[in-house]
Amino acid sequence: MKNIIFIALIILPCMLQAQQSWKPWGVAEAGLLFGSYEGSGDLRLQGGMKKGSWLLGAGAGTDGYRLNSIPVYAQVRKMMGRKNMKPFVMGSFGANFAGKINPPFEDLSFVTMLARPDLLVAPESTYRTGTYFDIGAGLAFRTHKKFGFNLSLSYTRKTQTEDISQSIFNGTGGIEPATNSNKFMMNRYAVRIGMQL
Repeated sequence: MKNIIFIALIILPCMLQAQQSWKPWGVAEAGLLFGSYEGSGDLRLQGGMKKGSWLLGAGAGTDGYRLNSIPVYAQVRKMMGRKNMKPFVMGSFGANFAGKINPPFEDLSFVTMLARPDLLVAPESTYRTGTYFDIGAGLAFRTHKKFGFNLSLSYTRKTQTEDISQSIFNGTGGIEPATNSNKFMMNRYAVRIGMQL
């Protein structure tokens, strides 16, 4: 009899878990980013499928911190509690694509030529895809049967590599191409508010 009860206690939760079906979810968020550079904002839209207290999905957004970029990422959320106010933890990891970035030199003006006589043409910047990482926690408020609001605080990092190509005089009358690379690693904190479906 003890063995039957023991087996029932193991099998029953598995059966109840199997009966829960996957359902769609979505969250639209707006946030403030602050770190060692001037503060900025971001907008994110993510969604996917949920089963029980686990939410799995993907998202994309716009990130204006220091360099404009477009993060695209996978996300997992774990909700805790069963009431209308649920704490949660979340993690995101993905790629960070360069957005529209103003070039450092619009043209080679006379003043620029005097300051940098080694430049033959204006430098050109290209940006490589970097990484995006976000981990945090928050509180979800269910204000209606079909939607609610989120408030979260997270630590986030994005990276971006800039390649600067230019042609310079080599001092002997010749012209040589030169490329310099700058890798940016931007660590920030984010406070976000969002609406969850």
